[in-house]
Amino acid sequence: MSSLINIEQRNLGAAAVETVNARELHAFLESRQQFADWIKARIDQYGFIEGEDFTVHKFMNGRVSQIDYHISLDMAKELAMVERTDKGKQARQYFIECERQAKERPATKAPSTLEPVKEFKALFGLAKLIGLDKNAAAISANQAVRHITGTNLLSLLGQTHLEQSEQTQFFTPTELGEQIKLSGRKVNTLLAEAGFQVKRGEVWEVQDAGREFAKIYDTGKKHGSGVPIQQIKWAAGVLPLLKQNEAA
Repeated sequence: MSSLINIEQRNLGAAAVETVNARELHAFLESRQQFADWIKARIDQYGFIEGEDFTVHKFMNGRVSQIDYHISLDMAKELAMVERTDKGKQARQYFIECERQAKERPATKAPSTLEPVKEFKALFGLAKLIGLDKNAAAISANQAVRHITGTNLLSLLGQTHLEQSEQTQFFTPTELGEQIKLSGRKVNTLLAEAGFQVKRGEVWEVQDAGREFAKIYDTGKKHGSGVPIQQIKWAAGVLPLLKQNEAA
């Protein structure tokens, strides 16, 4: 089944559940309402509850403050249904089919804690070899282990986040590619496959998973519409995970 709308697992309340980015659903439904008005009206009208039906993520997209809503599949199905359009029907059927396929998949055995630890040690050493300080290397290795095994080792140790060094350098995809002998285009593709960024039209946008590695710079130039042209640069901490993805 082709992927109409991206579905990813997130923590909702005390459980990890399948969720949808409400902004992506809004775009698929081709609603004529502004996204912020649309989602707030639906939450108020149908009594959805933060922490049970959705989570809110606030961040800076360049110089603009943005809010994303990650919603459960049940909430997504209901939002699609109340649109009463062909697009709404298509989205609801897609979510139902995704749930059906998930139930039919055989349960996988959760990896032991020792397996992620072995992965962490190897990736931490690699991150140190490419010149990262200890904190940046730990962040990079933990992100890679979480992506590969689903285990967040820093969280298990009670370390919810570590600060990257103020001396951390950030590189364009082309500059990163020079370090691992890949083109800038290939690096952008690997960043997208890792869930760090997504392309909307001609513009790359940083995703939640990539925010701890990315910085957005104003180039001083503007699009024909007058909107400032921004550039994403990445810490070298993404390299171990990109190499892992490339080898997969």
